[in-house]
Amino acid sequence: MPFTVGQFALGLEGLALLRAGPFASDELLAARVAELAGIAGDLDNQVFARAAFGPPVDVLRGYEQWAPVYGRANPLVMVEEPVVRAAMDTWPRPLRVLDAACGTGRHTAYLVERGHTVTGLDVSPDMLAVARERVPDTRLVEAPLASLPFEDGEFDAAVCALALSHVPDPAESIAELARVVGPGGPLILSDFHPFMVLLGGQGGYRAEDGTPAFVPSHAHLPGPTLATFARAGLTVRACAEPLWTLDAARVSFPGISDALYEQAIAGLPLAIVWQLARS
Repeated sequence: MPFTVGQFALGLEGLALLRAGPFASDELLAARVAELAGIAGDLDNQVFARAAFGPPVDVLRGYEQWAPVYGRANPLVMVEEPVVRAAMDTWPRPLRVLDAACGTGRHTAYLVERGHTVTGLDVSPDMLAVARERVPDTRLVEAPLASLPFEDGEFDAAVCALALSHVPDPAESIAELARVVGPGGPLILSDFHPFMVLLGGQGGYRAEDGTPAFVPSHAHLPGPTLATFARAGLTVRACAEPLWTLDAARVSFPGISDALYEQAIAGLPLAIVWQLARS
């Protein structure tokens, strides 16, 4: 069964209590405990008993439902996109670029506007249909990340955004991305921050009819990820961890107070963005 609104509220309040830590005043700790107790004692009321999330769905089904509304009020995109675009802005032009897991073509369109020759790839035909409307004159390919239909070194650069967390083990996909980029070429990988996934974060969305669901995400910790990069012949140039913003939190947690945002969410990383180079 999915979380109820009340259970989710308990989790946020508990996170705020933990983050208050041993340096918090007795008054603050007492206030947090009182709020927790109040919610815990009221879980059966009509508001708290509602489901907070829909059921899990597989990647193809999830992105079929998500595609028409993907760009609307997506908190992860809100914090990830400026960081990824700033990194892509440092690339020389023109390059042959692979936008792997291109989705609706948001990064593809930006790269085309910047003068690059772009190939977009995604496993979801529904996301690609949206991308074709957005970038009609761009090469778009339907294929999985773990088996890229391209030659070794076919591209000068690549980006793969917000996709690898859907894969239990991303090693094969990362090796494939490294294979198709020429020596010295830059590669940007962005993803759901593993810390957020470990706290229960998932790729949640609402379909056009308002039905909630989520595509399951997996936490890929930095240590094993660095080892995967090394095996694939990738060198880390930089790593950014974009933080939650109040606007993004309000999208994810409608009605959240500024105080609860500051105490539970502010300062936590929502995304992770790796800048890599092919050895």
